[in-house]
Amino acid sequence: MDSEYAHLFANNFPPNLLLSRIGLSNLLSYMGTGQGSGTKRFLSNLATNRPNKFFFSSLSDITQVFEVAFQRNVTTYGHSLNRGYLAKAAAGCFDICVWGQPNKILGLQPDGRDNDAGVRAKFEPYWAETVQEAWSNFLGPLLDGDLTTILPEQKRAWKDAYNFLIGLQIFGFESGLTVFQCANNLSLAGLCHQPTVKDVAQWMSFSSGKHLGAQKALYGPLGFQADGTPTQSIYAIFYGLWKYLDIHLTDQDKADLGFGAMFLEHVLCKVERYDKRWPGEFLERSKNVEKENRPWIPGENTTNGDAFPFPLTIDRQAFQEILDSIKNN
Repeated sequence: MDSEYAHLFANNFPPNLLLSRIGLSNLLSYMGTGQGSGTKRFLSNLATNRPNKFFFSSLSDITQVFEVAFQRNVTTYGHSLNRGYLAKAAAGCFDICVWGQPNKILGLQPDGRDNDAGVRAKFEPYWAETVQEAWSNFLGPLLDGDLTTILPEQKRAWKDAYNFLIGLQIFGFESGLTVFQCANNLSLAGLCHQPTVKDVAQWMSFSSGKHLGAQKALYGPLGFQADGTPTQSIYAIFYGLWKYLDIHLTDQDKADLGFGAMFLEHVLCKVERYDKRWPGEFLERSKNVEKENRPWIPGENTTNGDAFPFPLTIDRQAFQEILDSIKNN
C-alpha cells in the first residue's frame, strides 16, 4: 500500500529485526504511541541518532529515549502525557490522533487516563517476557532469520497474525484500528501475507470496525443499501468495489497504489472526511464531474493527468454482475 504512513513505517522501522525475540515489543511500542505523520520529527531524530532508528534493545532503552523527548515537551507546553498538541511539539514522541479521532490510549499513559504512572509503565506490557516468548513461538523457525529470504509458503496468513495479536490481550490491542493496522504492518514488512478482501470485510463487519470510517463511507456518502446480515452485506459491497477497481485500474495503477484490500479500506476511511470538506452531495458531485469530462477511456490516465483511472459512477447492471459472480465462486 502506497501512503505516507506506509512510507514512514518502512523507512523508520527495520523490518528484518521483527524476526528477533524483541521484534514485536518494538512494533507494539511503535503502534501504541501512534507513530506516523504527527511524529515525523521525532522519527527523523531517531533515524539521525540511532543506527536502528525506531528499534530499541530493551525496556530501559526505550523508556530513556521517550522520557527525554517527553521532558522537552513538558518544558515547552506544561505537564500532560496525553494532550494532542504535545505530539506536534519540538520532539513530539506520540500522537493520539494518528487514526484521525483522538484516542488517549495512544498517549504515554498505560491506561489512557491522566494519572501519572510514568513513561516506563506505558511500555512494560509491550516488553513483558510473556509477550516475547509468545512472539518467539509464533515465529517458530523464522526466529532470528532474514525477511529477504522468506519464501511465500513460509509466510503466515494475515488472519493468523491478527488473531495472534488479539490473543495477547494487551490493553489497546484487544480490538479496533490499532491492532488492525499492527497486523497490516506485519504484512507490509513481509512477515505475513496481505489481508484478503474477505479478511478486511469481516473485520469491518465485526464490532471492531463497524463504527469506523470505512463502513460509514459505504452506507453514508457512497449510498449503498444492502439486505442480509452485516457480514454478508459488507463483504458483498466491499468485494464489489474491490473488483470494480480491479477491472478498471491498469497494472501500472495497481503497482503505483499498492492496490489491494488494505488500500481500499484506507481509501474508504477518507471518504467521509472529504465529503464533509466539499460542499454539496457526494454522489451528485461524482456524477457531475464525470459529465463534465468526455467518456472514460481505459488507461488514458497514464498519459493524461486530467483523466480518471476508473469511471466515477458505477453502472447498476455492471455492479450486479460483479455481485452475481460472488455466488458462482
